[in-house]
Amino acid sequence: MEYILKNKYLKVKIASLGAELQEIIDQDNINRMHKPNKLSWNRVSPILFPQISKTRDLLYKVDNKEYHMPAHGFFRNMEHQAINYSDDKILFCLKDNEETLKLYPYHFEFYVQYELIENKLKVSFNIINTDNKIMYYMIGGHPGFEIPLYNNEKYEDYSVVFEKKETSRAMQVIDGYLANVYKPYLNNENTINLNHDLFNPDAIVLTDLQSKYVDLVSKNHQKKIRFYFSDFKILAIWSLQQDNATFVCFEPWNGIQKDFVVEHEKMGILSLDSKQSSNYSYIIEIIN
Repeated sequence: MEYILKNKYLKVKIASLGAELQEIIDQDNINRMHKPNKLSWNRVSPILFPQISKTRDLLYKVDNKEYHMPAHGFFRNMEHQAINYSDDKILFCLKDNEETLKLYPYHFEFYVQYELIENKLKVSFNIINTDNKIMYYMIGGHPGFEIPLYNNEKYEDYSVVFEKKETSRAMQVIDGYLANVYKPYLNNENTINLNHDLFNPDAIVLTDLQSKYVDLVSKNHQKKIRFYFSDFKILAIWSLQQDNATFVCFEPWNGIQKDFVVEHEKMGILSLDSKQSSNYSYIIEIIN
């Protein structure tokens, strides 16, 4: 099922499958989100839970029992119930069930809220551990933004501009897996000029950032997207190394594996005590 939020600035479409953002239409009737297609990437803005990336052979252990976890978790592939819906706000809920317990041996409640605030869309996550033991998890966003916006533009006309000049490290992707290996990326710089070769072999996974937001800008016009991610410690920037990949993703992450370990307790991930909760949010500002 699809739901619509709107105000005088924006119109937003959200699907109940994965509680996934589908469109943000600006005042010029331009959709600023990626248009999914099977030739490049068939998603728009999946939510990553309880896994980011993947473990070796998609396996991990809890209490000496082995489980299979899909890459980026199961959250994006499940139907979510809308429990509160108005013109400018919607709240979804997913609770553990027979299907999730086969993949992830914890009782939980996960609430996703989308809220329009003038020309901004705030996306909020509330995770509750309803189990009687510590719950381990990772959480991330994955919104993909359409570039170029106009037919007379090229992908290379766009740049990512950080709030501050950055000296950062990039976590490396080795054989399709995130590794606890880092290389310098950005040296007192605030701009990444986009091209598809940047994404060979995969995402640019940045740590040690001082900025609280990044801008997606074109050299041809004033339309831009400002993406706020201050609740998250890692920002990945991703697209595909192919010319028909007309998008770039900003992925705010909390929790991530270190090396290729498969035991949750040894991952560089997050934990919640029994009956406790955690909250995270990011904001997409549409600037015309």
